[in-house]
Amino acid sequence: MKHSEQSGNVYVADKFYKRLAFNPNYDNQLLEFEAWQARCYKLLKDATKAANWFADVVRRDINPMFFATRGKFLIMEGPFMDMSFRTSLLEFTEEEKIALPATL
Repeated sequence: MKHSEQSGNVYVADKFYKRLAFNPNYDNQLLEFEAWQARCYKLLKDATKAANWFADVVRRDINPMFFATRGKFLIMEGPFMDMSFRTSLLEFTEEEKIALPATL
């Protein structure tokens, strides 16, 4: 939430490096913003992978109908330079799952 602001029901990135007409720290603040944004995207993508894995395990072990009508959690990104939006299905690979801590 460090560099975000609420706009209606969503949060948008606060491009703080652009606030001043002349920002003597523009380059450093842009790097800080880009690093923050990259961390946010990684966390979002990892959380989506975890939600999909969790749903798979619940369907396998507890309730085959869990989240069955929706299927999978997706991420929509954009707009990109061509004004398009892209939807991605993200899941852990078997190698990523093996590298994660085991549960009891």
